[in-house]
Amino acid sequence: MGTKNRYKGIDPYAVKVIRHRAWKLIGTAGYTIDDLEDIEQDLMIDLMQRMARYDENRAQLNTFIDRIVDHKIADLVSSRTAEKRNFRKRASASAPKLEEREGAWHLLLETTSTDTYFERMGYQTRPTEEQHDLQIDLDLLFARFSESERQLLELLKRMTLAEAAKELGIPRTTLDYRLGRLRKSFIDSGLQDYLRG
Repeated sequence: MGTKNRYKGIDPYAVKVIRHRAWKLIGTAGYTIDDLEDIEQDLMIDLMQRMARYDENRAQLNTFIDRIVDHKIADLVSSRTAEKRNFRKRASASAPKLEEREGAWHLLLETTSTDTYFERMGYQTRPTEEQHDLQIDLDLLFARFSESERQLLELLKRMTLAEAAKELGIPRTTLDYRLGRLRKSFIDSGLQDYLRG
């Protein structure tokens, strides 16, 4: 079943991906067929806003489109499921008042954004939008790495360089050289803040 949405002048691959992924979302997180056109529009608007960041030297256009659409879908599902357990909706009317503004009392949860709340509680260190953008950048960078480079990065998440060298049966100096090249890729992509040590 199609929608009435028309996307003249938009990359045909982007239209195909958005229509397909929007359709697959029906039945997930409470989305129904009535939401289909709105989902497509949300995905298309998000993609168009991010297209200015596309760099053909970092990834193929189709890969970029896939990543953007996948991340927006994850955000839509996360937002929809969060609405069901939104702590703001459960705030008691008798909860302590924080301050009076414009002649009305406001609860702490009404004056603090979700990002600020999660940062204060230690659940996240970056705003959600920034985390979303960082994940897209990381996904695009990882897509450029070879299988052996991705394997090395996965090993280094849980072991030292010496342990990874032993695991792979490769001299530590060789892995150290490879890691230096990977570090340069992160730096060249503007992701040096993501590196540890």
